Amino acid sequence: MDTVIRAVVTLAALTLILFRAALTHPVLDGVNVALLVIAVLPWISALLENIGIPTGWKTEFRKLQEEQREQKVELERLRLLTACHVTENEWAYLKQLASGESFAVDYDAVPSFFKTELHRLIGSGLIETLPGKGIDTLLAEGGAAQKHLRVTEQGRDYVKLRERLESAVMIQKPADPRSAEN
Repeated sequence: MDTVIRAVVTLAALTLILFRAALTHPVLDGVNVALLVIAVLPWISALLENIGIPTGWKTEFRKLQEEQREQKVELERLRLLTACHVTENEWAYLKQLASGESFAVDYDAVPSFFKTELHRLIGSGLIETLPGKGIDTLLAEGGAAQKHLRVTEQGRDYVKLRERLESAVMIQKPADPRSAEN
């Protein structure tokens, strides 16, 4: 598809040059030079990718492209983390649901804000209700939360990303200098 767009732009620019040449005597003026540049421009990046320049510019160009891809992935991860900020309680519920372990709910034992926290997780797109089920049925029936709620794909991505970040922070976290004094 990219090649088709390049070809269309090039053909349009060359057609305009030929049209101008037919109307007036062929002359290499600023407009024709600009049209020539437009005709060649779509092919420059492909040309630079395919020819090796002794200065190593080809390698640098590919490194820049790879870095750009990596930055795009990192930005998407940051977007997910900031868009789906959860409290510690919500994080605990999400991890329990995502783990597949039994997450039993006893209506009399849950905190008053439990329902609100589950609504926030649903609103963030991290969990969803199963057909015919929901938070009210979970609280009324009790039992395993997995029979009423499930983690979405976005929720699974969030759990993986946050666990990776938390383990990286644990590894990189410096030792407390006060503990060395004792």
